Amino acid sequence: MQPLFGVGTETFDAGYFNGTIFRFPLRMQANQSDLSHTVYSPQKVKDLFRSLEADAHNLLLFLKSLKVIEVYEKLSDDVAPTLLMTVRISDSTEKEVTAKRAELIAQIGERQSGGVPGAVSVTYAMTTELILHRLSETEVTTRSWIISQFYGCDADMSPTMNLIPWVAVAVPVHSNENVTSVLREQPRGNIFCFLPLPCEPESPTGLRVHVHGYFAVDPNRRHIKQRTAEQMNVKITDEAILWNEYLIRCLLPKALVSLVQYIAESWSVGNAETRRNAIFSAIPDTVAVTVHWKPLVTTFFEQLPQLPVFYSPVNQGRFLQMKDVLFDDIEDSSCLTELIRRILLENQTDLVSAPSHIMQQLGSSAARVPATLVCTALKNAESASALMLKDSERMLLLRYLVDGLGSNMEHILGAKLLPLADDTWAEFRRHTDADECVYIDSDEHRQSLLPGLDNLFVRSDAVDLCKKIMSLSKPSKI
Repeated sequence: MQPLFGVGTETFDAGYFNGTIFRFPLRMQANQSDLSHTVYSPQKVKDLFRSLEADAHNLLLFLKSLKVIEVYEKLSDDVAPTLLMTVRISDSTEKEVTAKRAELIAQIGERQSGGVPGAVSVTYAMTTELILHRLSETEVTTRSWIISQFYGCDADMSPTMNLIPWVAVAVPVHSNENVTSVLREQPRGNIFCFLPLPCEPESPTGLRVHVHGYFAVDPNRRHIKQRTAEQMNVKITDEAILWNEYLIRCLLPKALVSLVQYIAESWSVGNAETRRNAIFSAIPDTVAVTVHWKPLVTTFFEQLPQLPVFYSPVNQGRFLQMKDVLFDDIEDSSCLTELIRRILLENQTDLVSAPSHIMQQLGSSAARVPATLVCTALKNAESASALMLKDSERMLLLRYLVDGLGSNMEHILGAKLLPLADDTWAEFRRHTDADECVYIDSDEHRQSLLPGLDNLFVRSDAVDLCKKIMSLSKPSKI
C-alpha cells in the first residue's frame, strides 16, 4: 500500500489513526467496483472538488467539532500530495466557536442523561476562511456568520429514528453591501443535516438563512422527508414527516428568535447598520417562503412584535420593540421620504426604516409616519434652530402636508411653510388682525397694483395650495 498522510499498512495493523481522512480514489472503466458501477474519471473528480469549493464556506457551520477541512491531490508520479484548498474557522472566532460548541454538546448530554431539565440555546459569531492554493498564488476569501443553535427538551428522542430535537440557523453578515441589494436577491437559504443537503437552483426553503436540524432524510440524503401535494390537507401518520414538521414549526422559530435577539443585544463586532441589516436578512419574506416552511414564519411573526430588534438611530442608536417605533420603507429613497426622515430624526423620533415585506407582515400594528407628526416635528426642529431647509424642500413639505393633513389642517399652524412673493417664508397663523393678513393675488385684485408689498402676498406657485388649505380649514380661518 502506498503511504498517504502517514497512513500505511502499519496503520491498519494497529487499527488506529489520529485524524479523519476521506479518500477519493479513481474508479476507471476497466476496474469497476462491485459496490458501484459509476465511473469516476480524473475530470469528474475535479468537478466534484469544484462543487465542494463553491459550498466551502458553508461546510463548517453546523458541525460539532470540525474546524478545518483540507483538500489534497496526489498524482501517481507525485512524491507528496499537493494542497488544493483549505476551509477553516478564522483565528479571530475559533476560540469562541469551540467554546460554544463544547458548551452545547455538554448541556445536551446533561439533558439526555436526565440530570438537568430545560432547553439549551447558544448563539455566536463565526468567520470562515476559504484558501485556494493555485500554483504560486494563494487566494483567500472570508465570510462572516451569526449562528444560533437550539436544543428543545419538550420532545423526547425520536424512538424509532434515533433523532433528537436539535436545530440551528445561520445568517450571513454583509458588512459592506447595501441592504436593499441584499434583500432584492433571491433567497439562498439551504437545508443542513450537519452537512448541507445538495443545493438546488432555487432555495428549498425560501429563507435567507441556512437551517439545520436533526431531520429525517431520504436514504440518499438529498432531501428531508416532507408531505406530498396530496398529503397537504390530510392527517398523516408518517413519523419521519411529523418529526420534521415539529422541528420546523416549534423549534426552528426559537432558534431564529435567539438569533435576532443576539444580534440586537449581544453582538458587538458589527456597527449598528450591519447589525440592523443582519436582522432584516434573518426575518423571513412570507411571500418567498415555500409552503412546507410557512409554519416557521407564522410562529416567528407571532413573537416578533415583542422583540426589541427594530433599530432606531436616535440617541446613539438602539433596538426597540415594534410598539415604540414608527416605520417607513427602507427602499423608498425619494427626496420627500429622505426629508421626512431628516426632520423626524432631528425631532428625536424613533423611526425604523424597514423592508416593505416586514411591514406588510406586521400589518397595521406597525405604525406608519402620520402627516400630523411630520408637521409637529418640523415646528419643533425649527424652533430649536436645528433644521436648515432649502426653498425646494419647504415647497415639497407644503405639498405633502396639504395632501396628508386633510381635515387636520389646523396642525399646519405655526409651520414656516407659507411662501411669500418676496421669496421669504412665513408661518401659517390664524386670521386675527387685518394688519397681519397675507393676501392671494386674483384677477379682481391684482398684486401688481400694490408695488413694494410683495411681503404681503402668497407666491404665485403656492396660490392653489393655499386656497386648498383654506377650503379644508375649520371656520376659524388660517
